[in-house]
Amino acid sequence: MASMSDTAWEAMDELSIDPTSWFTDLTKAGEETLVETDVVHMTGAVDIRKMVTDAVALMQSEKIAELMTALSGSTGQSALGDLQLPTQADLDEVLPMIEQMFAGTTVDLWLAKSDSTIRKMASTPTWSCLRRSASPG
Repeated sequence: MASMSDTAWEAMDELSIDPTSWFTDLTKAGEETLVETDVVHMTGAVDIRKMVTDAVALMQSEKIAELMTALSGSTGQSALGDLQLPTQADLDEVLPMIEQMFAGTTVDLWLAKSDSTIRKMASTPTWSCLRRSASPG
């Protein structure tokens, strides 16, 4: 049986999800050594819309559903319980709010010089509360 990590990567491959596409405006902040590995430190912004859209697509994938069923073991219930995943209409409605809430979120990535794998990642979420529109009348 494939590992959870392998299954997740297979699902991402099937859906053409590339986590590196979640980061924009990457610039080189320097070079460092992490746990005896030479890395390039990059900083940039997070494409919240792309990340959330991909995450929902991944949750809705057959491979992840199979994984959740396998994780449930002999209980006969999904590991996600009765979680109802958002529809495309739900996603279309909330994405602008999520983007507004997390506008300005940044990321720091440390990529191995040898193969560009992410060796460390840190994110600084910048979020704001949404203001309710005034009711007419």
